[in-house]
Parts: sequence; structure tokens; C-alpha cells
Amino acid sequence: ALSTYAAVTVRWPQDRAGWYQHGELLRRREDLAGAIPWFARAAEVDPEFGWALAHLAECLGATGRMEELRGWIARWEAAPGPATLHALVIAHGWLGELAAAEGAARRAVELGGGVTAQGDLVAVAIMAGRHAAAEGAVRALAGPGSEIRAMGFYALAALDAQEATPEYLAGKAFAKAVYGGHPYHVVSPTRETISPVRMMDSRAQRCETTPRSWLTRI
Repeated sequence: ALSTYAAVTVRWPQDRAGWYQHGELLRRREDLAGAIPWFARAAEVDPEFGWALAHLAECLGATGRMEELRGWIARWEAAPGPATLHALVIAHGWLGELAAAEGAARRAVELGGGVTAQGDLVAVAIMAGRHAAAEGAVRALAGPGSEIRAMGFYALAALDAQEATPEYLAGKAFAKAVYGGHPYHVVSPTRETISPVRMMDSRAQRCETTPRSWLTRI
């Protein structure tokens, strides 16, 4: 598959799909460093390709390439939009710049970033330890009048079952031991951190933001 996507990029270098899919295969194989140039090229071909931007920020942060990450932050700050602001939330989160991450999320909300932007706001609140505020926002989104209320109740019920499993408890303890106080110790959702709206929001898909739950990125 990698050779096929590489051939696609040679034949159609202005098609973002070949660059992105090559990087995504490498990312799924946990070759984050190898995925970076492919995501970067996809982002250059289409600066509003949210999946590529988000995964690029994620891979740069996870591999410790913070200076490169800051370079992309400068680019995204110069062209604010739903996709670039979402990438900025991820990037600033990796750098531990929670105020900047929250600012990017709030700007995305103002620009009509939809549930993706609201989810980013909740994610920042969790990273900052403001769990009560995060839970209040989630419960409001799952409350009366919400278009995804039923899914919110389903997600909360699923959490009740998940949090009782040995695998969940062991994973949580392991992550805390490895990451300590870094935001990345939050590797699994809880009743307090779930955002069910990400499962249902078609607008977020049209913005092409990262397909994974925002909770796995904080």
C-alpha cells in the first residue's frame, strides 16, 4: 500500500489524498517520525485539510520536534480557520501552552467551528484540571434540546461499564505512572471527561478535523 500511495504522489503531486494516506499508514504503524513529511506535504497541498494538520501536530509533538511544531504554529496563526485553529489546540497542548490552546478553541467557536471547537474547549478544561467546568459543558450538550441527547446518555452508560473493567483501571494507572502530570496521562475517557457530541457531529466531518476522539489527544 505504501508503494501505491508513493506512486500516486508522483503521478498526482497536487492531490492531497496520496500524501495523507501514506502518512496515515505510517502513523497507524506507529512510525510517527516517518509519517511527518507526508502529513506536511498534504498540509502544503491543502492548508485547510484538517486531518493532515491535526495528525501533523500530533506526530511532531509526540516525537519531541517542538521547534518544527512552533514553525507550523506560526503558519496556522497567520491563516486562522476551523481546521488550523483545531491544529493549534493540539499543538499548544503538546507545548503545555494551555492558555493559547484555549484561545484557539474559543476563536474556532466564534468562527463557527461547531462541535469540534466546543470539544476542544472541553479538552483544554480537562488538561487544565477544570473537571467541573468540563463536565458541566458536556452535560449541557447532552441535555434537553440537544440534537445528540440520546447519544450522550449512551456514552455515559458505556462509561459506567468501561470504568469497572480491570483493563481500564490498569491502563489508567500505567499512564499516570509513565506521564505523571503531563496532559498525556489522560489516555481514556471517564464520566467526567467524555464528550459524546464528537460521535455525531457531521459538521466536524465536513471540516475534516481529526477523525479520532479529541480525548485521545490530550
